[in-house]
This record gives sequence, structure tokens and C-alpha cells, in this order.
Amino acid sequence: MANHLPSAVAVLPVDPESGRIASGPKLYPPTGEPGPHRAEQPFAKPHGVSLTPSGSIVLVHDKGVDCIFSFHLDRTTGALTPTSQRRV
Repeated sequence: MANHLPSAVAVLPVDPESGRIASGPKLYPPTGEPGPHRAEQPFAKPHGVSLTPSGSIVLVHDKGVDCIFSFHLDRTTGALTPTSQRRV
């Protein structure tokens, strides 16, 4: 889940048996150099999240730093780890 403000990506673990949220969200704040428009881009502002077809890579679209962040998703724990190509 992308949170434009307060500038974080949240992973919500789901209990496979009940389908309910299993625990509190894990937050991942993106960082980077703000884009050129200082009024609209003062800091990172994630605004979209996509999964690759395999479901193993998460792409986070960020308006504030003009890039797409790339993470490995551990489907067991919900942990995100930056890929070797962290930013696109």
C-alpha cells in the first residue's frame, strides 16, 4: 500500500486461514533526492504499488523523487528488500 503522506510503503500481513490482517503494518519509507518542482516534490511521495506477474518483485511509483523503487517481496514474512536495481 502506498501512502502519499506520510511518505511510506506499508505491507499488511494477512492471516491465510481467516483472511484478516494478521498484525500491524510494516512501513518502508522511500528516500531520494526530490524532483525539480519544489512545491509538488519536497520529499518522497509514493503513490502506486505494482507486483510483477511472479509476485516476487514490488514496484513502488514515487512522484516526489521521480523514480520507481524496486523491492523483493518475501511472501512468507511480508518483508521488502531493495533489489540490486533499487531505483528505475
